[in-house]
Amino acid sequence: MACDIQTFDPSKGIVPGVSPEKVDWCTFLQLVNNILSFVVTYLIWPIAGGMIAYAAFLFITSAGNEGKIKSAKAALRNVVIGIIIVISAYVVITSIISYLGLPKGASPF
Repeated sequence: MACDIQTFDPSKGIVPGVSPEKVDWCTFLQLVNNILSFVVTYLIWPIAGGMIAYAAFLFITSAGNEGKIKSAKAALRNVVIGIIIVISAYVVITSIISYLGLPKGASPF
């Protein structure tokens, strides 16, 4: 059963046009897709950008101190690892949703 899942549009709400009496499997898949799209688009990238800026600030203000340079490199490495984990989780969850009924064209990217 293929569901007609729309790409997430924050101006229309988390699951647009659905009344509580009309909740079904496709509505649930739409909800999961919209939450995942919101988290990846509006939360993860700004947080990662802020953490990269923080790592750059640590590096710039280190003044040659090896301990601070190590701390800045560790922060940047952790941001990159976090981004890789988020992208991997996104691919896995999107694949599972696709298998369960979400068409391939309904991706936020």
